[in-house]
Amino acid sequence: MVLLTCTVRAAADDAGTVSPPSGVPQVETRGLGGGLTFARAQVDVPWPPERVFDLVSDFDHLGDFVSAIDSSSVVRRDSLSTWVRQVGTTTLLVHKTVHMTLRFQPRRPGELRFEIVAGDFRVYYGAWKFNAASPGTRVSYDVTFAASPELPRVLVRHVVQRDLERMLRELAAEIARRDLEATPARR
Repeated sequence: MVLLTCTVRAAADDAGTVSPPSGVPQVETRGLGGGLTFARAQVDVPWPPERVFDLVSDFDHLGDFVSAIDSSSVVRRDSLSTWVRQVGTTTLLVHKTVHMTLRFQPRRPGELRFEIVAGDFRVYYGAWKFNAASPGTRVSYDVTFAASPELPRVLVRHVVQRDLERMLRELAAEIARRDLEATPARR
């Protein structure tokens, strides 16, 4: 089992708890056997969980700030779930476009579970988690998936780590951008 981890500088808060600086993602990946890969990405952001939940669950606009998402659109809603069709592009050795329809199950404001219902992965499920942290929210993204069996696992984990780091940096940057827009101009 290979574990890839992004190392960041951490600082202890007043209680001695170590956490990454706001906006700096931490990512780890590991092979689970049977062709499955698990990845966890975390970042601290200055918004409360409810606001981060609202941003991440604005499915029709995710492509506006997440560069790996070419398109994202709600195709169905009911009282328990939202089905979202997403197309994304990544680079392994060449550009690879991935299509999938995910079913999201919100547990507001702390969790947004998802699982694939159609698309290019035989297994793809996980959850966004939004936990209050000082000051703001620790955002976590956990995913378990099965990539194409002909791809080397270490390459898959490297690409997933890179893409998740970028996605969480872009999420943190979008929060900072929106905060800047909301701040009245100083004269």
